[in-house]
Amino acid sequence: MDGEVIDRSVPTNHHSAIQFFFSGWLWPMQEQGRLFTRPELRMPVAPGKYRVADLAIFEQPPIGSLTNKPPLAVIEILSPDDRATKLHRKLSDYAAFGVRHIWIVDPMLREIYIYADRSLRQVDSFELPAFGLRFSCPEMMSQIID
Repeated sequence: MDGEVIDRSVPTNHHSAIQFFFSGWLWPMQEQGRLFTRPELRMPVAPGKYRVADLAIFEQPPIGSLTNKPPLAVIEILSPDDRATKLHRKLSDYAAFGVRHIWIVDPMLREIYIYADRSLRQVDSFELPAFGLRFSCPEMMSQIID
């Protein structure tokens, strides 16, 4: 709800490993000045409403302490205590803010999803064709050590 402070899920080792995986895969693109990643970035998705993405991917480096421009993509990594209702609200906020690619990783089920048109669709990979990037589910899940 607007004006409400909502507790965030506490990230797990699996959550951290997946976040690290994406940061590593995207690092060469950042060094080349093609894409810019920001973990745990607070973004104003609506007046007086903020969201913190597990990882945000920008085409231009964000300027200032808060960016008013939506990222190209956000990645949300689920934790065991995440709830569907809160997740859908968050994803809907990203879409309304103008985020073009909204990706969800579920390390517990070892599945990945894309959020579009107010729904989740399970996929085998995440892609940014304009940048020649493709992240497959097996690649990501190989980062999880049980």
